[in-house]
Amino acid sequence: MRGEDEKRIGNAYDAAPKHHVPDRKFRDAMGVHLDEWHGLYVEVRRDLAKGAPWGFHWWPVDPELTHWRRVFIADHLFCAVQDVPASLVEARFHLLELHDAHEREARRQRGGKAMAESPREHAEDHLPRLAANVHAKGLVRALGTAFDCVAAAVIGVCALPTKNIILADMPMVLDEKRWPKGTSETEVFQRETLSAVARAIKDAGEPGWHAWFDALRNTFVHRPARVDISGIKVSMLYDGDGDVVVSDVVHRMPREPALSDVQMFLAHPDRQPVLAELAGTTMDALVATAMRAINDVARVLRDVWAKRKARPDWLLQPAKQWADEALPSPSGFAGFAPGSAPYDPSGVKQNAPIKERLVAAGLLSHTPEHNSPDEGSASGSGRAPAARPADARATPTATGEK
Repeated sequence: MRGEDEKRIGNAYDAAPKHHVPDRKFRDAMGVHLDEWHGLYVEVRRDLAKGAPWGFHWWPVDPELTHWRRVFIADHLFCAVQDVPASLVEARFHLLELHDAHEREARRQRGGKAMAESPREHAEDHLPRLAANVHAKGLVRALGTAFDCVAAAVIGVCALPTKNIILADMPMVLDEKRWPKGTSETEVFQRETLSAVARAIKDAGEPGWHAWFDALRNTFVHRPARVDISGIKVSMLYDGDGDVVVSDVVHRMPREPALSDVQMFLAHPDRQPVLAELAGTTMDALVATAMRAINDVARVLRDVWAKRKARPDWLLQPAKQWADEALPSPSGFAGFAPGSAPYDPSGVKQNAPIKERLVAAGLLSHTPEHNSPDEGSASGSGRAPAARPADARATPTATGEK
């Protein structure tokens, strides 16, 4: 990381309000400002149940929503809301490291001959370009995780009849063909809410920004690497051989990441294959736009959460949001060196929200319905005839605040 960035982060952290918990101070110091989303997090966390029927305390009892589906959906919704700021911190970290990698590559080539790429005579000469690729992909992956969590929050908060909230992603939420089609009060409300979410994302940045980002994410995760079309700036100076020398290195992002390199040239032979701006400019704006979009979506979701809380029976959580409450079969993988680092739950320290999640899931309770789904009745309701004593030793100690 560049020295000026480390210094700025340290100064911002030290200057943060004393009443802010360390995680929030660090988020602010990293330049992640999600006040609206933090407000949603506070409201959702406050509503975690402290007793039966578990999940969120104001969700009504619904025969269609079995105990474990209620618990699983509520916990995933809370985790999705909680994780968004952390993913943005990761994106900002990758962004700062990307700038540093670009500057190191520029220093490596600066002063070299402009007619040929500077030779990579040592292993360390390869590291700046490698670091730039790693951090560009890490940034996009982190933003992708943030938007997947936003999508899960939209589905959970709006009680959408979407199958399997755990597989949520933003294209699923933005696809109008998946929106409720009916004319009931709740379906019209959900459709209007999704339209507001789509507008918030669309209006947060330049035209087409989210579609471009989503294609870039798919390319980085699932496709071969694109051709690196980096450029150079030449100076008016000459070296001892009379050749023009490099003054800077120019990195750019692909214009159409959904296309392969050959497709891009075939489909748009008259267009440039890359954006006509520095990659650092693109990525700076991408992260800022994402934060703006997420805050705007949070405003919509906070309003929905408040409306549902005021009328708990108005919009019920669909059971289909958790497709199968039965626990999946174990993978069978025990590690590459089993037993080399034995797990001791008594030595694990966790922050306060993990304990609140365990309480809201009823895992610290001794009542019959809190046996695992596989110990439940044959109907899969998760309600067993006899309780299994909770093992306090299996629960990490909760401490701190987030």
